Amino acid sequence: MDQIVVSTEESSRADAPTMHAWELGSGARVLAFKHAPVASGGLALIRGHYAVASLATKPMLHAYSWTREQVGTKSVLPAMASALAADARGSHLVAGLATGTLMAWDTATGTLLASVEAHYKAVTALVLADDGSVLISAGDDGAIAVWDWPDLLAPRSHDAAPPAPIFLLTLHSLGVADVALGLGGRAARLVSVSADRTLKVWDMLTGKAAASILLPTALNAVALHPCESAVAVGGSNGHVYWLPLAPDAAVLLDLDASAVHTMAGHSAEVTALAFSLDGHTLVSGAADGEILVWDAATRQQIRSYTQHMGPVTNLRVIMRPPHLRDLALSVSALPPAADALAPSDASRLLPLAPFKRTLGAGASAAAASASQSLGATGVMALPVAPSAPSLTPSLFSIPRALTDKAAVITNDQSALIDALQAEIDSLKSSNAQLYERAVNAVLEDQA
Repeated sequence: MDQIVVSTEESSRADAPTMHAWELGSGARVLAFKHAPVASGGLALIRGHYAVASLATKPMLHAYSWTREQVGTKSVLPAMASALAADARGSHLVAGLATGTLMAWDTATGTLLASVEAHYKAVTALVLADDGSVLISAGDDGAIAVWDWPDLLAPRSHDAAPPAPIFLLTLHSLGVADVALGLGGRAARLVSVSADRTLKVWDMLTGKAAASILLPTALNAVALHPCESAVAVGGSNGHVYWLPLAPDAAVLLDLDASAVHTMAGHSAEVTALAFSLDGHTLVSGAADGEILVWDAATRQQIRSYTQHMGPVTNLRVIMRPPHLRDLALSVSALPPAADALAPSDASRLLPLAPFKRTLGAGASAAAASASQSLGATGVMALPVAPSAPSLTPSLFSIPRALTDKAAVITNDQSALIDALQAEIDSLKSSNAQLYERAVNAVLEDQA
């Protein structure tokens, strides 16, 4: 599998790249974005096309495409965004603010669909279920809220009651640092870690804690193995803890210290974790900027990535995006501008619309814009330029001209019909190519 790691840092150096994309197998850097410091939990990847990051120093979101290193869209928020998440289709983005508010947008139009007061303190983590059924939000107030995601996005009148969570999980005694969610939607396994040194496994159907284990240090990050056979936890003492999971989460209740494997390698607190898509490797990032890659079977370190200059704030492992697929760049050969990487593709991605700050802003154009920019699979569509723009308004008269047997067609009209038919054939060909791209993207996501 051609996988890359997307990692971010909270660096104070203005000239240092703060978002890197690098090859999981070799550690070679593929791309780097010069960006303001990225907040912990403040990274969302929208399909294989866009990366959205929240700034650690300003209430702003920056959106990038993989075809250029410059910021594509800047959006100002009411408060600092402390967590981000996007759904699997890439059609919606949700942000958790330092004020405890959740904000959700339509990514095609930038329309704000929901703004909900969710926590008393800052939102620290967000995760959406694989089937889009529920949203999990965790806060510095020690609470975890389980939301009905479609209900959260549903339109409401100004005087309607705000949406309420399905469950509010409040067994952590200190702030929740991170959460991980397995597959299965409402029936998925939820894992949380906290500064109170506990890891908890939750039953999403009942809202009850199925298991809890106390570890030696405050916990900062958690990652669930793709097969849900194990969970990795990052501690403030620099250790990564590996805990085996059984099909029945309650088995964790019987774990003792001998069942927890300690992976020592970092010299600073572990701040981020991510498994590879195939589950063969684990990636861990620390507050000193060092990233380690571990073999999941032996739990031994196999390589490191040391290009970050500040604390690692986010780690994601994804399939190499289509626009980076043909690149074979080394660190020393990294060009000054990523626009040169794929100039033919740079104009074929629509930029994300700026995300609105108020409910209803841009709603009147939302449906029309969404139909143009989102395909049936939820993939951001590529713009198609008409080959004969001046003829487009006459398209609506084609059916009658071609089907009315009584119509008398002059030479000029015949030439016009031929030109319009050629344009239709060209558009059909473009649509077929877009459909093939969308199918390939879905297949790659499921690989």
